[in-house]
Amino acid sequence: MGIAARYGVVLGTLLAVTAALQGCALLPGTRVDAANPQVVRNTDRPHATVYFIRPRTERTMAEADNELTIDLDHQRLLTLVKGEYTLARLKPGKFTLTVTSTTSMYIKTPKLHKIKRSRDFTFAAGKTYYIVMQMVNGEFRGVYNVPVQVEAMKARRIVKYLRAIGTAKDDPINPV
Repeated sequence: MGIAARYGVVLGTLLAVTAALQGCALLPGTRVDAANPQVVRNTDRPHATVYFIRPRTERTMAEADNELTIDLDHQRLLTLVKGEYTLARLKPGKFTLTVTSTTSMYIKTPKLHKIKRSRDFTFAAGKTYYIVMQMVNGEFRGVYNVPVQVEAMKARRIVKYLRAIGTAKDDPINPV
């Protein structure tokens, strides 16, 4: 087998592995879990449009940079990667959003911990909401994220350099 053929085999193998990994659900990435019963798939039905925004940070934050998981009333709603935003169309109602993140805590020795922070939100049909994952640096107590509702103008400023993912690509927030 000649050099060109060997390189072709290697390149073909790399492309196949890359394609397989891109389809793998275990890879990190921003995605809405359509199986959540509060997600409205038929947009003709009453729903609230809720954008979930995760700003970039001014520096790397180690484990705190990993994807966040966001639960709606104790059921997985989405995962969210730093520097991205997405939207979910949700049934109207009052819900508890819980954000789970991984961080290092220095109690006696550094250890990885999962930290959860929850807030209640009420979403009305026909309205648009912007929820920002606000990072809080608790120093030796670790870094965690809190879901905070912001006004449209602030959301427009925040998303200026962020990437729209999923249905947010079709319905992006227009930056200022």
